[in-house]
Amino acid sequence: MRAADPPEDFPRPLNERELEVLEHLFTLDFPGRDALRAQVPHVTVVAACPCGCPTRDYAVDRDRAAAADVVAYDVANAMVESGPGVPGEVILFVRDGYLWSLELVDYSGDGAPAELPAPACLGAPDGALKPPRRHLGGAE
Repeated sequence: MRAADPPEDFPRPLNERELEVLEHLFTLDFPGRDALRAQVPHVTVVAACPCGCPTRDYAVDRDRAAAADVVAYDVANAMVESGPGVPGEVILFVRDGYLWSLELVDYSGDGAPAELPAPACLGAPDGALKPPRRHLGGAE
């Protein structure tokens, strides 16, 4: 949260931009994609990264959504190619077969923008990444 931003209330549903970015990442064919996509209606945003970037942590209602058979921790990503957040990357993380976090990583060193980039600013999604570079500051 940036100094001028009002505090966010948690838990809350996914917002429109988060849904758009998730759908963009789900255009990639990766193991567990369909099961993870089926979890989206049952996702609640539970925490924000303390640095003020748009990284958010999720909880999935496990009574209403099945776990995906996913081994990877970071299952999909897309580079930010235009607009705020260049150079940067959006990464989708999974824990125990459930959507866990959507992160915007800023590679510029200038600080990430306050909101996720529009899908039109993202490149084509890629598959699983190298070892995660995430700072684990959000909810566990």
